Amino acid sequence: MTTSEELITAVSNRARELFDSKKHNCAESAFMALNEIFGGGIEPQAAARIATGLGGGLGATGGTCGALTGCVLALGLLAKCDPAVLRKKTIYPLAADLQERFCKEFGSCCCSDLIGDMGDDRRAYCKGVTSTAVALCAQMLLEHNNKGEE
Repeated sequence: MTTSEELITAVSNRARELFDSKKHNCAESAFMALNEIFGGGIEPQAAARIATGLGGGLGATGGTCGALTGCVLALGLLAKCDPAVLRKKTIYPLAADLQERFCKEFGSCCCSDLIGDMGDDRRAYCKGVTSTAVALCAQMLLEHNNKGEE
């Protein structure tokens, strides 16, 4: 396994652990895992507070998936970019690409579409969505950040 693959596995597993703890929602788990493994520098409690409102599809409304929006927060924190270039010229395309990859993987970006009326199975499904979203984001971060080092 390459270093990149190990990092992607580690961050995906960490998101799964955080979500499994039942102390953190999908957005918190995604953002916290990426921040922790990629060295974002935000204290865990602060990272959780930053992402809380995104859980359950933006305030538990069933809107855009919290795992996806938590990952987009992490892109803004962790994607290296040339200071001479406006961050939005870097982050907007990355966020759009992540959303496209996510929607291709799951068929929708909308929490209510993803979970439907799963009932008790929802948490297990969301755990998988969260860990996969984090893996997609980690892969993108590694690709993007490695481009800058070439």
